Amino acid sequence: MAPDLTDDRDDEQAGSPESLLGFLSHHRESSQRRRERNHRLRGRRTVAVLLGIVAAFGIAAAGVAIWGNFRFLSHAPAAGTDSRESNAATSGQHNRTHSTPAHPGSGGKPRVKEAPPPKSIHVRLTAARSDSWVQIRAGSSSGRVLFDGVVPEGQSIRAVGRGRLWARFGSLGNFDVTINGRAVHPAFNGTVDTVITAAAIRPAPAH
Repeated sequence: MAPDLTDDRDDEQAGSPESLLGFLSHHRESSQRRRERNHRLRGRRTVAVLLGIVAAFGIAAAGVAIWGNFRFLSHAPAAGTDSRESNAATSGQHNRTHSTPAHPGSGGKPRVKEAPPPKSIHVRLTAARSDSWVQIRAGSSSGRVLFDGVVPEGQSIRAVGRGRLWARFGSLGNFDVTINGRAVHPAFNGTVDTVITAAAIRPAPAH
């Protein structure tokens, strides 16, 4: 019987340098493929994590924007409502402390209400019952003298001023008094200091 040399040849081929080099080369290629596959997997995981972070930021930003719009709409005045009416509660105190509104075109500055000019006073004194003395001054007891003397019975004098006149009568009851064409009948008499305005004649305040 011929000897079986197959196993020996296979063992020799398996242990030959070419087989060893082929095994090592195959092992290196397999390792390289595994590293490349692992690298691709890590890259995909990294991209997935980054996409998740970006998506989370996007959702958070959208939530903030929606919440801001909700707050704005909840505090905004209703459609058709004048903005001045919606601010009435906050501007009421300001309007009370500045009762005079700003004049249009004045740059928002409050308009200063000008005092009306003093009214003209035309006084006519007639010595109807006796000769009588009177002194009339403009404004006050220290003002410019308009008349100082005795008015004969039946005679009249006139005095014109603005705002008010001051007059001292020796006997007020001897005179008929007319102010701006209207007869005035004082409720007092005698020697008296008076203040005459466009509306009335009254006793001057005591100093």
